Amino acid sequence: MKTVKAYTLNEARLKLTSGNYKGVLIDFDISADEFFVLFNEWKGKNTIIEKIGSRFLIKNKSPDETLI
Repeated sequence: MKTVKAYTLNEARLKLTSGNYKGVLIDFDISADEFFVLFNEWKGKNTIIEKIGSRFLIKNKSPDETLI
């Protein structure tokens, strides 16, 4: 599976819920409110959220990865 970019919040949600991608790069200026809504939707769902530069990557955690 590959990582793809999302250019809107709705596009990010669609790609994340599709299960077709390893990760989704949030490639737009997301507001703090939008970020925390998205974070709350995906926390605890076997995902990792990473900051990459000024963007965020939400990816599915593989079974052998652990959070510290």
